[in-house]
Amino acid sequence: MSFNLHTKEKTTVALGFFDGVHIGHAQLIKKTLEISEKTHTIPIVYTFLNHPMSIYAKENKPRLILTNEERFFAIKALGISNIVADNFNENLCNTPPLDFILALKERLNFNTVVAGFNYTFGKRGAGNTEKLLEIGREYGFAVERIAPVIYMGETVSSTRIRNAIENGAIEIANNMLTSPYRIAGRVIPNRQVGRRLGFPTANIVDIGDKVVPKFGVYATRVYVDGDVYLGVTNVGNNPTFGNQPFSIETYIIDFNENIYDKGITVEFHEWLREQRKFEDINELKTQIAIDKAQAIKALCR
Repeated sequence: MSFNLHTKEKTTVALGFFDGVHIGHAQLIKKTLEISEKTHTIPIVYTFLNHPMSIYAKENKPRLILTNEERFFAIKALGISNIVADNFNENLCNTPPLDFILALKERLNFNTVVAGFNYTFGKRGAGNTEKLLEIGREYGFAVERIAPVIYMGETVSSTRIRNAIENGAIEIANNMLTSPYRIAGRVIPNRQVGRRLGFPTANIVDIGDKVVPKFGVYATRVYVDGDVYLGVTNVGNNPTFGNQPFSIETYIIDFNENIYDKGITVEFHEWLREQRKFEDINELKTQIAIDKAQAIKALCR
């Protein structure tokens, strides 16, 4: 959910793209709320609908940890319901840093802006927090710069979280996020091999621009029609059956309803093993039973 506004009321504005809404972003939003309460101003998040790299370097734009819907929901869950989200376009890409901030001030009427230590803005990201402080001193608004949040000796960042997901380090990624990594999608009919093996699976093939977890098997929680179930999820291309097209296949434990064409959400919790090719169906069935037991153990600790 997003909206545009011009306001005459004084505001405190959090700046950033907020992909993942990780624990560093949570600190930034917390500080924004503290300042807005102290100064009796309206807290606002200002962000973009598309990642700036989709304009700066289209061939290198990152896959996303959260969809816009997920991102806005997570921000609102942390306490800020006013979200102003613009489409990042060529015009914004080429706006000088000073012009960008002054236009935003005219529009949002802020007393204070809150930004992460590595926030950049304006033409080709030429503005940084030092520049923001300089503009604030000249044009009469406060700047709160949020220090990096450290986890396992390194700075928490969306890039680091993406890398962790892509490398199968899902537990490390989740510890840096404010909620576990999820992929939502519509269940499609597939070859129904799992059903013939006694382990029917719900298959998702279209995940849009979301980060693709490392190919392999995960312990997951699965949300269906408002209920939550334990699951075993294979991300990959099924080498046992001749390297099929990419899919996310989830065996939902103790669940046997027809959910074709329904939306489900798969929440990744623990890496179990690499994807591998099995010699025969019996070997695969044995391994799935092992995966099921490991997933239940992992999710019920």
